[in-house]
Amino acid sequence: MFPNMEVKVVHNFFDLDVVDKTVYKKKELSLLYLSNIMESKGVFKLIEAVDNLRARGVEVTLDVAGAPMSDDFLSCEQVKIKFKDLIKDKDYIRYHGSIDGKEKAVLLHESMIFVLPSFYKTEAQPLSLIEAMASGCILITTNHNYLPDLVKHGVNGSLVTKGSVSELESAIFDYCRNVEKSLTISKYNISYAEKYFSKSKYIENLAKIIG
Repeated sequence: MFPNMEVKVVHNFFDLDVVDKTVYKKKELSLLYLSNIMESKGVFKLIEAVDNLRARGVEVTLDVAGAPMSDDFLSCEQVKIKFKDLIKDKDYIRYHGSIDGKEKAVLLHESMIFVLPSFYKTEAQPLSLIEAMASGCILITTNHNYLPDLVKHGVNGSLVTKGSVSELESAIFDYCRNVEKSLTISKYNISYAEKYFSKSKYIENLAKIIG
């Protein structure tokens, strides 16, 4: 339609001023899922991976925050029923509902690994990944749509195949058993987010395009 159009991409940004990197201490075996609760966001695959790790004696914990929603696979009511059943009687999985502000900041700062195993059809570059990066979380997500633009495998986290519980389990286990590697990536992500995803960088990139 517009053969002469030149498309330029400006990454999202996160207000780094709200990040206090000195207050909260990371919990080594702590995972965080912060997104809508949907089949296509991969949260049920994540819970299965966590269950498998616990069965192997890995004392990993999972915090889940977000609202149940429908997608192409399940209705909202079906999601609610499935999620409730999957976390029932599991003290290592904590559900916080929909959160923001201080409560979200605390979870981001205390969690070591942020997991978004999404295969949602219109997944782009969720702000939650940038927030997690700025908070020093290791990122685990899928090789889907634009997610690899934010997560470089082996650099700031890991990319896994969509729908693969075994790859999720393996990636999580690798970081849980290698604390030094985890701390190195955590520090790298804070530095990288400050350099590339600040508000000032966003404005600078827009100015370059506008001229």
